[in-house]
Amino acid sequence: MNVSEFENVRKNIPSKPGVYQFFQNKSLLYVGKAINLRKRVSSYFQNSRNHHSRVILMLNKVTEITFTVVHTEEDALLLENNLIKSLNPRYNIILKDGKSYPFLCIKNEAFPRVLIIRRLIKDGSSYYGPYTSASLTNSLLAFITNTYQIRTCSFNLSESNIENNKFKVCLDYHIGKCLGPCEGLQNEKHYNQQITEIKGILSGKTKDVIKSLENQMKTAADNFRFEEAQTLKQRVIQLNKYQAKSTIVNPDIGDLEVYSIIKIDRNIYMNFIKVINGSITLSVNFKLKYFFDETLETYLIKGIEQARNKYLSESSLILTHLKPQKPIANTKMLIPKRGDKKKLLDLSYYNLKEHIKSINQKQKESNGIMIQLKKDLNIDVIPNHIECFDISHNQGENVVGSLVVYKKGLPVKKEYRHFNITHGLGNNDYESMKEVVFRRFSKVLSQKEPLADLVIIDGGKPQLNAALNSLKLLKLEQLNIFGLAKKLESIIVPGKKDAVMISKRSISLRFLQKVRNEAHRFAIDFHRKQSRTNMLTTEINTISGIGSKTADKLMKKFKTVEKI
Repeated sequence: MNVSEFENVRKNIPSKPGVYQFFQNKSLLYVGKAINLRKRVSSYFQNSRNHHSRVILMLNKVTEITFTVVHTEEDALLLENNLIKSLNPRYNIILKDGKSYPFLCIKNEAFPRVLIIRRLIKDGSSYYGPYTSASLTNSLLAFITNTYQIRTCSFNLSESNIENNKFKVCLDYHIGKCLGPCEGLQNEKHYNQQITEIKGILSGKTKDVIKSLENQMKTAADNFRFEEAQTLKQRVIQLNKYQAKSTIVNPDIGDLEVYSIIKIDRNIYMNFIKVINGSITLSVNFKLKYFFDETLETYLIKGIEQARNKYLSESSLILTHLKPQKPIANTKMLIPKRGDKKKLLDLSYYNLKEHIKSINQKQKESNGIMIQLKKDLNIDVIPNHIECFDISHNQGENVVGSLVVYKKGLPVKKEYRHFNITHGLGNNDYESMKEVVFRRFSKVLSQKEPLADLVIIDGGKPQLNAALNSLKLLKLEQLNIFGLAKKLESIIVPGKKDAVMISKRSISLRFLQKVRNEAHRFAIDFHRKQSRTNMLTTEINTISGIGSKTADKLMKKFKTVEKI
């Protein structure tokens, strides 16, 4: 993706915190997080020469950018971590080390300890976090151990061990940090009252604690104990930063799926969030095909079934904002009203609205481009259906053609077509273009498909004249057809001696260049594929007893000579 292509995408990226993903033809290249998605992604395409060569190589491969919006920078960092570890993008290296963000754990034991851990163990312990900052986690633990008199030792304080005097108090007891439960100097009921208060703090009930700390800080300052006041101030700052729970990772949630759905006219959009062990591992938006005027609940069931099949998900719990009359077998469908599950559903719905907003913005921009294109090319219709042709070969070998289709300014990839050139004349772009255009529009006429509003030929006058000859044979001279010459980026108009120059800053010229480049890419990819296949097939043909048909079958089956 180059700078001009990115400009068509930039306005559709929200200026909000979230995670962005770079794709190359549906293959995930990179996952990143940002406080401001638009600014962060734009930075890749500004002063790109200053980037590392690895980054430049990646950007040249990018064909699509998607994003997931979250509420805070911490949530963005956690989601980025989850997606990198679950999807393993090619260009991510920093977070592939298998490390996880830290949790605070209150152990399931007599006289529970409060510990920092990185791996969750289902042993009945209570976990809080994760925290994106190790210093914040350490500050929270220091705050707890300095505020409450809880043990830090690893002794097994069973009732029998305490009665048999197996342990002796340590230094923490003598300096007042522990009340000595190991020698029975503190009963379990009193100890657990402290643990209940700590759980309250870690669950987000920090207002009372912050108020108490501020009072202590003021008292210390009034009594000229400035060092103590500064320490208390730092604790207040850390607690104000503290976010008790993240909807991105919450081990209490477990495995579930989240779906939201919105219908606008005949367009039905859905968002799917997949949660495994309390972590979001996937967030995607997709569009459902409209068939009949069914209820939204019916389309929701269809969308859930599609997503579960495509992404191999089979959670027994499904969160959604609608409850169909016939739920999916072996699942429980829940409409959460509060808590973390409600936050997840809200996040899904929020992302879906942002996705639809982005689509509407794209469509609005595309409509403006189509109107400007009609004006610049001086044609009588708004070109909502555009087809572009290109030819690719290597000195007359493996000659192929390509067709790309754009409707309402957006690519329709299911209508893209490849052509194997059959004229056998080698390096003859004129005959190649003539053949491709004739084959394309012969099929359109025979199948009574709608004709394009605008046809673009990648090339100069020779290629355009070849296409015009084919259209003349098919009696389609009325089609709007133009050539786009690479050298000066000029528009070749049928019947006119001089090319038309459109301003280099014009949105219509940038759009035509984008369409032409897409046709070129599509042709080049097919040409390279055919070259590799033909080269390998030729190598197999040297084997005695194997003909061309057998060689083709072997290549289709095994793909490479090494596998054969």
